[in-house]
Amino acid sequence: MKRTAFVCLGSRRRGDALHYQELPTKEDGEEFFIFFESGSEQRNPLIKQLFRDAISAPRMGYPIKYLLHLIDRLNTLAGGIDEVEELLADSVLAVMIRRHRDVYLFHNAGIAVLHWDGAAVAERPVAEIPGFTDMPLRRTEGQGNLFSRFTEELFVLRHFTLADGNHTLILAPSHDFAVRNMETFRNSICFPGFELSSEREVTVETGRSFPAIHWNTTGEEPVKQASRQNKKFPGKFSIPATVGIVTALVALFLFFGPLSRKGSDDGGSPVLLSDDESGQAIDTRTDADEPAVSIEARNGTSPERVEMPRGIDFSPAWSEHFTSPVTSSPQVHQGTIYFGCRDSHLYAFAADGTRKWGYNAGEGIGATPRCTGRYVIGADYGGNIFCLDAATGTAIWSFATNERIVSSPQAAGDMVLIATMEGNLIALNLSDGAKRWSQKLGTGIWANVHLDERYIVTATTDGSLVKLDHSGKIEWRVKPGGGILSSPLCLADNDLIVFGSKDTYIYAYSLSKGNLMWRAAAGGEVNGGGVSDGETILVGSDDGNIYALSMNGRIRWKQNLGGAVKSSPLIIGDTALVTSYGSKICAIKLESGEIINTHTVESPIYSSPTHDGVRVYFGTNGGTFHALWMYGGVGGTP
Repeated sequence: MKRTAFVCLGSRRRGDALHYQELPTKEDGEEFFIFFESGSEQRNPLIKQLFRDAISAPRMGYPIKYLLHLIDRLNTLAGGIDEVEELLADSVLAVMIRRHRDVYLFHNAGIAVLHWDGAAVAERPVAEIPGFTDMPLRRTEGQGNLFSRFTEELFVLRHFTLADGNHTLILAPSHDFAVRNMETFRNSICFPGFELSSEREVTVETGRSFPAIHWNTTGEEPVKQASRQNKKFPGKFSIPATVGIVTALVALFLFFGPLSRKGSDDGGSPVLLSDDESGQAIDTRTDADEPAVSIEARNGTSPERVEMPRGIDFSPAWSEHFTSPVTSSPQVHQGTIYFGCRDSHLYAFAADGTRKWGYNAGEGIGATPRCTGRYVIGADYGGNIFCLDAATGTAIWSFATNERIVSSPQAAGDMVLIATMEGNLIALNLSDGAKRWSQKLGTGIWANVHLDERYIVTATTDGSLVKLDHSGKIEWRVKPGGGILSSPLCLADNDLIVFGSKDTYIYAYSLSKGNLMWRAAAGGEVNGGGVSDGETILVGSDDGNIYALSMNGRIRWKQNLGGAVKSSPLIIGDTALVTSYGSKICAIKLESGEIINTHTVESPIYSSPTHDGVRVYFGTNGGTFHALWMYGGVGGTP
């Protein structure tokens, strides 16, 4: 555990707080953290001088000696006890000294201490926080004579041992501040997936900055016990054992050495709230059990089982060129490939490249068709939703919304859902296209709606995530951050909804309650939808990277594909296929992120890939629809 203390940067950000941190160079070393913030610019010179003295003062021996020296220095700088009391009325002075799990926390008495235990956050008396005890600031009579009792009451010193589990302590400037910002605390630093990264600062939407402490000891002790059991050394070392020990020591030095650095009071960028599992940025991989051989489509439809003879080949099978972009993602249904084109047609092709039919909708089609039973449902930019006979392309019914549509239609049972760019969610009957209900949810909806037999989840361009029942009644609504174009990925078994945002974060909310579970930072807007094999979540970003996350939001790896990833990846067994604006489709190892194979096409790709077990299909912005062999022509003739 290298870091527990961090800074929550309020809206004033730079200049409103001074903070300094030293990290331990070894597991039982010392973590030292100072946070000073004055509510008055007039007192800033005094606070800065005290801050410099606090950093330079010796800390050898028992921590109380250092803290008593700090109080003595404050008395001198302020000019007396009355002045100290006035200064502390609107300031935050906090010092933490941690040696392994043993923590000393010193701060002015007016601070409100909030504790989050992994379930709820609340302001609690110290006696109710596990392991906390108040300590007197006078350890001997000699020390006691240095300070009056009144000065001692302006500060508190608390000692505690890091309790097992997931915990966060917030040192809020005041009780009123804590009450006003409780919801912000829950959404920014007090949720189950929150973890500290290598950054020292977390941005929060509060008026002032404040310090916090977070630790998660889950699973830590068994590792330490195992290492203690192995401390009996044999009388003689074998050469392999010696080499192994030396290698381990070198690895520990390389890993932990760079992390021990002096802190500073300069500003920082928003922190990655869910970092990679290794503690490093990209390169270290996490072992994972081999997942089931399955795929999950862009809009969360059920997985299909396929056999995988060998690695992805990507040799061309066939292609068809059109006069307009093919940004619609194809769907494979009963041996036929369906996709829309901006030339106003919805097409049906046989697996061998033979065109079966084309339906002219009258306006361009960017939405992905939805296939169900004997029907294929499409939507065009003109706002028309239509149901066709999947075998012949004959129109069965159509419905005019009179609003532009880019979101793909969805169907479950006898219900069809369509979302419009004006923010309306509309429910129709599958059997006859009759309108059931409509609900205005925001300024626009670009993302695909998730519809199953129990609930509906959608997201709006003005940043709302909404869960509804089948009658259109809103069960809950949250507004995480920026606008949302990313299609929500619903993982019912994990009680998660995962999606990206234009604010560059990947979010996970509780499907049942709408609570924020975790968020992870990407390097650019996240507009593509996510997919999962049940263990790993894949999401692309406009920064050109595909991100692999665990179910608790830790980034396992990221891989740059040379162009923005606006599509949804496709998982096939232990391999992921990803299209990008780098005009490529890449096959990537799901476990490590290593690129196995790449196929370059004539133009950028917005369309998400799909497959039939033999070929992989996708369209390009240049108007070409591609079919590539997956395994060198297995199951057919290349």
